[in-house]
Amino acid sequence: MSKTQCEVEILVRGAHDQIVTGLMKLDIEQLRKGLEWSRTNYGKLDVERLLEIAIELHENANL
Repeated sequence: MSKTQCEVEILVRGAHDQIVTGLMKLDIEQLRKGLEWSRTNYGKLDVERLLEIAIELHENANL
């Protein structure tokens, strides 16, 4: 595994942990409403797409 892959994995796992920690502060009804909202407005978190966006932002910053 390259150093870059390792750094990306650490960042993604850290973000995942922060999200779960924040969600655990909500009650079950808030979580259910949030899940309903997410299904219609956001969808599943796509790490691959987030990486593509970051690459695009870096490439566009150099224009």
